[in-house]
Amino acid sequence: MLGNGVVIDLEGLFKELKQLDDNKIEYRGRFFLSDQAHLVCKMHRIADQQSDAKKGDKKIGTTGKGIGPTYATKALRIGLRIGDMVKWERFTEKYNTFIERASEFFGISDYDKETELEDLKKYRDILMENNMIINSSTYIHKAIAEGKKIMAEGANALMLDIDFGTYPFVTSSNPSIGSICTGLGVPPQAIETCIGVVKAYTTRVGEGYFPTYLEDEAGKHMQEVGKEFGTTTGRPRRCGWLDLNIVQYASMINGCTSINLTKLDVLSGLKTINVCTSYKLGDEEIKGEVPHGIEEFEQCKAVYETLPGFEEDIR
Repeated sequence: MLGNGVVIDLEGLFKELKQLDDNKIEYRGRFFLSDQAHLVCKMHRIADQQSDAKKGDKKIGTTGKGIGPTYATKALRIGLRIGDMVKWERFTEKYNTFIERASEFFGISDYDKETELEDLKKYRDILMENNMIINSSTYIHKAIAEGKKIMAEGANALMLDIDFGTYPFVTSSNPSIGSICTGLGVPPQAIETCIGVVKAYTTRVGEGYFPTYLEDEAGKHMQEVGKEFGTTTGRPRRCGWLDLNIVQYASMINGCTSINLTKLDVLSGLKTINVCTSYKLGDEEIKGEVPHGIEEFEQCKAVYETLPGFEEDIR
């Protein structure tokens, strides 16, 4: 189930569903969209690409998929929601009003509404035919009441959280524990376990300061062996040594009950392995947290503990 906190690009979604169809994986009857999730339109994608391009060397390095502008129109209260599509005539009215307001806000003219509406109608009919649009809050509360096990996955990671991450080099939502409540409608007392998924090294896609970033052979090794390329764009992820300040900070904010360490096998073949245990900011030592000001964060130097590497294949 894609919850109310998600923004959904139906064109991209149906490309992914086609992969399931091609592999004969049946998802009808067990895949759902929240009627309160917001819709990503072509308008959002154009605005995203134009906005980041205008920033020059200060660009954030977004995916260009319209995520930020969709959350912007959500906050402006002019956005379109998946549930709006259920009553199609009413949706077309809302869509025309949205295009009028968003065009003015983003400064975009000569917009092809007819083609987009045709595509959206096609996607909408498939969703309706397969009963995929649901009241997600009621659905998930019913599952909680029935004692079912529910696993929620947050996209991205804490350092891309719009509140707790390396602002402004962040995403436009909260990929942290709070979104279980705000993005799914789950009450906080229902959360039993929070597992932090942590790579044995640190990666980042897009721009933003990265204290342990490596541009040497070790970084290239992690990128190639770990297949570190962005899921959405295919861009190479920047790789660096494990940063325990970030791990401790993320664990603190999310209240992790355990950590699932992944990709340790990628480090096989490195003669030595560094682990960042703290930062130096001038004469100050920073341990277990990160500065919230990007200017201070950019001045931090990683302090390492060096460990012996290993050659074995531990996959």
